[in-house]
Amino acid sequence: MILRVRPFRHLVERGADRPAIDVRGEVRQGSFVLTVDAISLELPAIEVGEDERGRYARLDECERPMSGGFVLRVFAELDEDDARFGIDPGCVIELSQPGEVEGLLREAGVDLELVNLIVPQNSSVSIYFDRFGGFEDASALVTLEDLEPAIH
Repeated sequence: MILRVRPFRHLVERGADRPAIDVRGEVRQGSFVLTVDAISLELPAIEVGEDERGRYARLDECERPMSGGFVLRVFAELDEDDARFGIDPGCVIELSQPGEVEGLLREAGVDLELVNLIVPQNSSVSIYFDRFGGFEDASALVTLEDLEPAIH
C-alpha cells in the first residue's frame, strides 16, 4: 500500500526528569528522511511532489531490520470507516526494538497483527500521519542511548 508523509518537526516530551526527543521528517529528492535526535534514516520514496498542502513523499509499506536488533516499519493505519468508504489510510513510521517475547512469537510463525501482546517492546519511536500525510503525533519509549545501536 502506498502511503503519504509530509515534513514535520516535533519534540516528544517524556516527563520532567528525561529530555525530550527531537523527531523530524523532511522530503528530499527521492526520499523521506526521518531524524530521531542525531540519528537519520533515509526511506526511499516512490514519488516526491508538492500539492496545495505542501511537499510530500509517497512511501511503500516496509519492514527493514536495522543493527542492534532494531526494526524500521512503515505501515498503514487503517480505520474501519476508511476501508469501508475507500478513503486513503493514515501512515505510521516506527523504529522499534522488539522485546524477546515478540521475536520468539515471530519465529514461531505467529502473525503479531492478529494478536494483542501485553508484553511491551523494549524501545520504540512511532510517528503518526493522517490520510493526507500531515503529521498527527509522535510517541517514544526510548532514550537516545537505546537508539545508539541502530546507527552502527
